[in-house]
Amino acid sequence: MKLTLKVLIIFLFILFFSSQAKANIVISEVFYDAVSTDTGKEWIELYNNSDSAFNLSGYELNASSGDYYSFSNSLEAKDCLVIHWNSEGINTQSDLYTGLDVFSNMGNTSGWAALFNDSTYSSSTIVDYLEYGVAGMTWESAADSAGIWIAGDFIPNVEVGHSIEYLGSGNTSSDWQDQSYPTPGTCIPEPTTLFLFSLGLGVLLFKKR
Repeated sequence: MKLTLKVLIIFLFILFFSSQAKANIVISEVFYDAVSTDTGKEWIELYNNSDSAFNLSGYELNASSGDYYSFSNSLEAKDCLVIHWNSEGINTQSDLYTGLDVFSNMGNTSGWAALFNDSTYSSSTIVDYLEYGVAGMTWESAADSAGIWIAGDFIPNVEVGHSIEYLGSGNTSSDWQDQSYPTPGTCIPEPTTLFLFSLGLGVLLFKKR
């Protein structure tokens, strides 16, 4: 019984620290294939999973060949931000627009989204990544080297009008779900890892009494 409990606590430690290793800013939802025309309707949502505001200045987002969106704003703690891809509009605290001049649509059946903390675009500056529909997309190798994605892994393509939504922790395709009703601006829930970790410690203390 003691050995089983030790294994449980070690497992919970691993889960806790792996979830904490995730970047403060994560890509939390992607809507890449709208019904009818895509232009002006696609978007990528970012989420600040830290307990304080995060300065995004200098960060860049890439989701189609050669197209990089540069940030110059901050994101409040536990808040999310929607970047409207290849779309025009008035920027607000919760919604940003890339414009139409130099941007192209995301892939309808396969593609990626990559977030960098500066404009050098490498394994040392990529902070979050996902690819969908097929493996081997742009920046897969850099993300694999950075330990934030596994080469060859990809999120299955979803139906037209659906989005892919992050579950809150982890770096694999299984940490994403098919969202039939996209939820731009609705932040993801907090991961349950910390609760499980605390529960495990509680069990340990109870057993020692």
